[in-house]
Amino acid sequence: MSVISPAGREQLHQSLDQMIDTLPDSLAESEKTEQLVCQWLQQMANQTFRHWAEEAKPAEKPSSCPQCGQTLQHRGRVRLQVQTRLGVVCFLIPRYRCGRCQQDYYPDGERLRFGSHGVSVPLAQLICRLMVRV
Repeated sequence: MSVISPAGREQLHQSLDQMIDTLPDSLAESEKTEQLVCQWLQQMANQTFRHWAEEAKPAEKPSSCPQCGQTLQHRGRVRLQVQTRLGVVCFLIPRYRCGRCQQDYYPDGERLRFGSHGVSVPLAQLICRLMVRV
């Protein structure tokens, strides 16, 4: 079974159909068509990733507070916006709080972005590779 819901899959299929229906009908417009297809692929990738982000399971609850060992309490979900190689994607991630330390923990936040920066690990790796080449 797919992680993406049937409604999300239908939206992706409709977007693809709309894109295909607007392709030029002449080979004389190959440059325009190549640009359109590249833009659409980027849009489809972003839409697919966003739908996946909405449906994917969060990480398991941490067993205890890393600082004091106290049991953590679930405190709802927060929106995390991350710049990825596919564009900006918002994730709803669980937040846990330690009653003793009053520290909040976001286990998925550590996996979805590079450090405290708002970029994904793959995008950070790409940026580093590009900077080495300069």
